[in-house]
Amino acid sequence: MLYILLCSVVLLIVVIGTVARATLALVSPGPGQRLRQMVLVLASYAVGMAYCAPLLYLFFGPDGAPGETLGVDTARLTVYLLLAASVALLLYIPSLWKRAADSKGFWPMGQLTLVALACFVGGKSAYDHLTFFNNDQAGWADVALMKEIGEITDMPGCTSPVAFVRFQSTGPFEYRCPGLIVFNRLSSQPFGPWPHNDNGSSQQLADVILKIKSEAKVADDFSEEPAPL
Repeated sequence: MLYILLCSVVLLIVVIGTVARATLALVSPGPGQRLRQMVLVLASYAVGMAYCAPLLYLFFGPDGAPGETLGVDTARLTVYLLLAASVALLLYIPSLWKRAADSKGFWPMGQLTLVALACFVGGKSAYDHLTFFNNDQAGWADVALMKEIGEITDMPGCTSPVAFVRFQSTGPFEYRCPGLIVFNRLSSQPFGPWPHNDNGSSQQLADVILKIKSEAKVADDFSEEPAPL
């Protein structure tokens, strides 16, 4: 998956930068210069951790633990951190561009290319997620189960068992089918990074979901009726 690969790349760049800055700190003549290098090290680690926040939360958070649920605020926080890190990488690109222009080596240009790619993928993924889940009517649906209940043939590119759906009172419903790996999957707002998403709208999915909701409402109304005397 591209996002996971870019997480590894960003963290590798952070580690390489840490070694270089630690070396500069050791040979710096004054305490001010050493302090500056240490601050840059901490800032680079903060950006790297923020960029990989959804992935790190998958391993170290409750996401995936039995019986645990993930709140919407916590789930969105990991995506906001990814967006903030992408903006930080964008601000770092001019410095890398100047370094690549002044150098004839492969690494400066390669680092510039990788950081630019990570910036785009992270920013695009976070923006798409935050704009899709921009109200409380957006959530996810078990597409595999929906297809067992009713006929759904107007989602040809959706091979995932689940889909992110923007629910409405009438169809069609806008949907987004994620790739193999979904982050924050215990939340009502799972995160599927770009570009592994299939977007579209489905009237048949809306028909099945609205039918289930109407039948559930009828069942609730029936259960609330007082028993005859």
